Amino acid sequence: MSRYQFLGVNDDRNFCECCGKQDLKRVVWIEDTEEGTIKHFGTTCATNPGKAFGHKLNASIRSASASYDRNIYSSKCWAYWEVKALRIDAAASEAMASMLTTIYYNMTYMGGQVKDQARMAYETWMRDVYYPRKAELAKC
Repeated sequence: MSRYQFLGVNDDRNFCECCGKQDLKRVVWIEDTEEGTIKHFGTTCATNPGKAFGHKLNASIRSASASYDRNIYSSKCWAYWEVKALRIDAAASEAMASMLTTIYYNMTYMGGQVKDQARMAYETWMRDVYYPRKAELAKC
Protein backbone atom coordinates (compact mmCIF):
# COMPACT_ATOMS: atom_id res chain seq x y z
CA MET A 1 0.00 0.00 0.00
CA SER A 2 1.29 3.47 -0.78
CA ARG A 3 2.09 5.99 1.92
CA TYR A 4 -0.56 8.45 0.75
CA GLN A 5 -4.22 7.64 0.35
CA PHE A 6 -6.64 9.85 -1.57
CA LEU A 7 -9.83 10.29 0.47
CA GLY A 8 -11.87 12.57 -1.76
CA VAL A 9 -12.75 16.09 -2.86
CA ASN A 10 -15.27 18.38 -1.14
CA ASP A 11 -15.93 21.93 0.02
CA ASP A 12 -15.63 21.41 3.79
CA ARG A 13 -12.67 23.81 3.84
CA ASN A 14 -11.86 26.75 1.57
CA PHE A 15 -8.08 27.05 1.95
CA CYS A 16 -4.98 25.01 1.16
CA GLU A 17 -2.89 23.72 4.08
CA CYS A 18 0.15 23.67 1.82
CA CYS A 19 0.32 27.15 0.26
CA GLY A 20 -2.36 28.94 2.29
CA LYS A 21 -4.45 30.00 -0.72
CA GLN A 22 -7.94 31.13 0.37
CA ASP A 23 -11.45 31.03 -1.14
CA LEU A 24 -11.06 27.67 -2.88
CA LYS A 25 -14.20 26.07 -4.35
CA ARG A 26 -13.01 22.60 -3.35
CA VAL A 27 -10.18 20.87 -1.53
CA VAL A 28 -8.55 17.46 -1.87
CA TRP A 29 -8.23 15.30 1.25
CA ILE A 30 -5.14 13.10 1.50
CA GLU A 31 -4.15 10.79 4.34
CA ASP A 32 -0.53 10.11 5.23
CA THR A 33 -0.78 6.49 6.39
CA GLU A 34 2.68 6.48 8.01
CA GLU A 35 2.04 9.54 10.17
CA GLY A 36 -1.71 8.96 10.51
CA THR A 37 -2.56 12.53 9.52
CA ILE A 38 -5.22 13.82 7.14
CA LYS A 39 -4.63 17.11 5.34
CA HIS A 40 -6.50 19.13 2.74
CA PHE A 41 -4.91 20.73 -0.30
CA GLY A 42 -6.05 22.84 -3.20
CA THR A 43 -6.24 20.84 -6.43
CA THR A 44 -3.09 22.51 -7.82
CA CYS A 45 -0.97 21.68 -4.77
CA ALA A 46 -2.38 18.16 -4.52
CA THR A 47 -1.43 17.30 -8.11
CA ASN A 48 1.98 19.04 -7.97
CA PRO A 49 4.73 16.47 -8.74
CA GLY A 50 6.88 18.08 -6.04
CA LYS A 51 4.50 16.71 -3.38
CA ALA A 52 5.40 13.16 -4.46
CA PHE A 53 1.93 11.73 -3.87
CA GLY A 54 2.42 9.57 -6.95
CA HIS A 55 0.96 9.48 -10.45
CA LYS A 56 -1.83 7.02 -9.52
CA LEU A 57 -3.02 9.37 -6.79
CA ASN A 58 -2.82 12.33 -9.20
CA ALA A 59 -5.09 10.56 -11.68
CA SER A 60 -7.66 9.90 -8.94
CA ILE A 61 -7.47 13.52 -7.78
CA ARG A 62 -7.95 14.92 -11.29
CA SER A 63 -10.88 12.60 -11.97
CA ALA A 64 -12.64 13.38 -8.67
CA SER A 65 -12.05 17.09 -9.05
CA ALA A 66 -13.46 17.12 -12.59
CA SER A 67 -16.63 15.31 -11.53
CA TYR A 68 -17.12 17.28 -8.28
CA ASP A 69 -19.79 19.68 -9.60
CA ARG A 70 -21.80 16.86 -11.18
CA ASN A 71 -21.61 14.84 -7.95
CA ILE A 72 -22.74 17.81 -5.82
CA TYR A 73 -25.69 18.37 -8.17
CA SER A 74 -26.66 14.71 -7.88
CA SER A 75 -26.45 14.91 -4.08
CA LYS A 76 -28.62 18.08 -4.07
CA CYS A 77 -31.29 16.35 -6.17
CA TRP A 78 -31.33 13.36 -3.85
CA ALA A 79 -31.63 15.63 -0.78
CA TYR A 80 -34.39 17.72 -2.40
CA TRP A 81 -36.68 14.77 -3.03
CA GLU A 82 -36.10 13.23 0.37
CA VAL A 83 -36.89 16.52 2.15
CA LYS A 84 -39.87 17.24 -0.11
CA ALA A 85 -41.48 13.99 1.02
CA LEU A 86 -41.51 15.31 4.61
CA ARG A 87 -43.77 18.28 3.70
CA ILE A 88 -42.18 20.83 6.04
CA ASP A 89 -41.94 24.64 5.79
CA ALA A 90 -39.59 26.22 3.25
CA ALA A 91 -36.93 27.59 5.63
CA ALA A 92 -36.55 24.31 7.51
CA SER A 93 -36.55 22.26 4.31
CA GLU A 94 -33.82 24.43 2.75
CA ALA A 95 -31.57 24.03 5.80
CA MET A 96 -32.28 20.30 5.96
CA ALA A 97 -31.59 19.82 2.24
CA SER A 98 -28.28 21.69 2.58
CA MET A 99 -27.21 19.45 5.46
CA LEU A 100 -28.31 16.30 3.61
CA THR A 101 -26.46 17.34 0.45
CA THR A 102 -23.20 17.37 2.41
CA ILE A 103 -24.02 14.05 4.07
CA TYR A 104 -24.98 12.36 0.78
CA TYR A 105 -21.89 13.66 -0.99
CA ASN A 106 -19.56 12.51 1.78
CA MET A 107 -21.29 9.12 2.03
CA THR A 108 -21.08 8.53 -1.70
CA TYR A 109 -17.89 10.16 -2.94
CA MET A 110 -15.52 10.43 0.04
CA GLY A 111 -13.54 7.75 1.83
CA GLY A 112 -12.15 6.88 5.23
CA GLN A 113 -13.43 8.51 8.41
CA VAL A 114 -15.35 11.16 6.48
CA LYS A 115 -17.50 8.47 4.84
CA ASP A 116 -18.07 6.69 8.16
CA GLN A 117 -19.06 9.92 9.92
CA ALA A 118 -21.47 10.81 7.11
CA ARG A 119 -23.04 7.36 7.29
CA MET A 120 -23.58 7.74 11.05
CA ALA A 121 -25.03 11.26 10.58
CA TYR A 122 -27.44 9.92 7.95
CA GLU A 123 -28.56 7.05 10.18
CA THR A 124 -29.13 9.52 13.04
CA TRP A 125 -31.14 11.82 10.75
CA MET A 126 -33.28 8.93 9.54
CA ARG A 127 -33.94 7.73 13.10
CA ASP A 128 -34.55 11.15 14.69
CA VAL A 129 -36.22 13.11 11.88
CA TYR A 130 -37.30 11.12 8.83
CA TYR A 131 -39.04 8.08 10.33
CA PRO A 132 -40.93 10.04 13.04
CA ARG A 133 -42.13 12.61 10.47
CA LYS A 134 -43.23 9.90 8.00
CA ALA A 135 -45.16 8.17 10.82
CA GLU A 136 -46.79 11.49 11.72
CA LEU A 137 -47.84 12.07 8.10
CA ALA A 138 -49.25 8.55 7.84
CA LYS A 139 -51.65 9.27 10.74
CA CYS A 140 -53.19 12.25 8.91
